[in-house]
Amino acid sequence: MGLSEAAENRKERLAALRKQVQQGASTTSNTNGVDTKRHRQESDTESAVETSASALRFRNYQPETDALKDYVETAPIVGPHAKHHVDTVEGQAETIKHDALEAEEARNKELDLTNLAPKKPNWDLKRDLNKKLEKLDRKTKKAAANLVRQRLKASKDISMAADATEASIHAADEGDSDE
Repeated sequence: MGLSEAAENRKERLAALRKQVQQGASTTSNTNGVDTKRHRQESDTESAVETSASALRFRNYQPETDALKDYVETAPIVGPHAKHHVDTVEGQAETIKHDALEAEEARNKELDLTNLAPKKPNWDLKRDLNKKLEKLDRKTKKAAANLVRQRLKASKDISMAADATEASIHAADEGDSDE
């Protein structure tokens, strides 16, 4: 047995295995175990068609020609966001819940009055002004706090001065009463 014959036998076995997997048949060999030349040619042409059909996989791009679009297989969507393909009851419940939420959001979006009413012409100016006013408010509060602190310091100084003058007046009054 030469290398070419071994290669042909291997190709035939692989083609038979492919058919078995695809068709679910138990075996595809002849009843007497001997392949005829005609059967070999048929299986070679069938395996060539199968390999050419299964060899085209579009992983990195979408085909543009109609001849290639026939070979595109769409991947099934599995999970909670699947519309038609759900494996479990929990998955079906999740799908129904998700669809109901989407429908509710769509209804709310349609009825939202802010989407229906036009915005005032100066809305962008107000938005920009609010940012500046926030900064200005912070600075104003800091300045007011500093003024209050300064007044408290000044009032403490005044109160100390007033207390000192009162004490001197009181001391003078006591000194006058002693005489």
